[in-house]
Amino acid sequence: MRGLRMIGALGALVLITTGFAGGGGDGDSPPEIVEESLDYEDTIELSVDDIEAFWADQLPEVFDLRYTTIENVYPYTSQTDPFPACGESGDTYEEMASNAFYCPGPDFIAYDDEDLFPRLYDTEGNIAVAGVLAHEWGHAIEDQLGLLDPPQYDTIVMETMADCFAGAWLRYVDEGGSELLELEPGDVDIALSSVLEIGDPVGLDPYTPGAHGSAFDRVGAFQDGFENGTERCGEYPDDPPEFESLVFTDVDDLATAGNLPLDEIIDLATQDLDAYWAETLTEYEPVSKVIPYDLDDRLPTCGDEEPNPGAFNDVAFYCPIEDFVAWENELMEATYEDGDFAVATLIAGQWSSAVQSQLQIDGNALQVAKHKDCLTGSWAGDISEGLRGDDAYLLLSPGDLDEAMRTLLGFGSLSGTKFEDQETSFARVGAYRQGFLDGADSCASFVQAKQQKKSKANDEG
Repeated sequence: MRGLRMIGALGALVLITTGFAGGGGDGDSPPEIVEESLDYEDTIELSVDDIEAFWADQLPEVFDLRYTTIENVYPYTSQTDPFPACGESGDTYEEMASNAFYCPGPDFIAYDDEDLFPRLYDTEGNIAVAGVLAHEWGHAIEDQLGLLDPPQYDTIVMETMADCFAGAWLRYVDEGGSELLELEPGDVDIALSSVLEIGDPVGLDPYTPGAHGSAFDRVGAFQDGFENGTERCGEYPDDPPEFESLVFTDVDDLATAGNLPLDEIIDLATQDLDAYWAETLTEYEPVSKVIPYDLDDRLPTCGDEEPNPGAFNDVAFYCPIEDFVAWENELMEATYEDGDFAVATLIAGQWSSAVQSQLQIDGNALQVAKHKDCLTGSWAGDISEGLRGDDAYLLLSPGDLDEAMRTLLGFGSLSGTKFEDQETSFARVGAYRQGFLDGADSCASFVQAKQQKKSKANDEG
């Protein structure tokens, strides 16, 4: 199992225990860090202790307030009686199954100890359990800041603020600030991926009372806290991030969940990508050919590459030597199960590689991958803005950005590249969001181009 570890055992989220090597007993021997994997109960107990230690430090330092300990953390199951009800919220297990919540006033945190936490622990790892606790503690901090009683802000602001606080705590553990817990390589990616499981239903207006935000919004808030700390999270009430508001516009759109047929989304995405990049880059040259293939077909080898079928399974790629994009048909069919924009995102990544080839981009593997994802995000952002009007072939529908997030997290490197940086999904989702929000010009921050090509917007300026 991956996840947090106690300081000290090799395993998931770990506890930190300090002993002394040698056995001389003189106190001069260096401390020995013994890594000890956390089981389910230890995960909860030590995460609670560590999150409290974090806030006991952060609340006075950042907000000039003394932290008040949360005395009661209740696990509940279908057999719990009395149930830890909170005001007008559900007061039975059936109403609150697969949930965790903070209750202001009585000042307690409760979590489903029958389904939610055991399932997260078994399927995602103990880091996912710790992340949910950190989110609920975020609400407790909001209460101590005087933001919840009475409620003063839209629900989505408070929910994403709690996500931001959770990200700030994870950064503290990741940087070695915790005296109890330690992350394993890849844990930040897992924590980020788990955010996708708790977004709002597709098509819900973000300002609907009770809305938590889409997965796209919540991933962004989590990254905001991880990168910028609790001070930025505390600004959310007066300076919240921009939330993506995509709702279904008619019954037909709702019936299809906004998804076009597979063949249609492939055709429209390829056309739209060429149209976008032709408008964005001077001297853009459209990709010369698209080659969908089956493994029992003649394989689209790149240059003198040997036609090894194993290398073409579940792959989409761009060949700079012969300027074509290719993908295995079964890969697209499987990706389509996550939605039409998951397919479009996978294709767009290959177009971004083609653009990088034309720009003669230089950098290490992770820099190039982040630049690629930033370019892909800039295309999605352009669609969202609708600036091309009738020249655009696609419009975003509810859930499309969440589908893009799943594609980036699920495929990791879309071309199968291996990276030294273990937190690649976190970095690459951040790069995608940067391109989406700030445009293609912002992507230059990731790499150096051997041959500079300015955007048309810059040329006109």
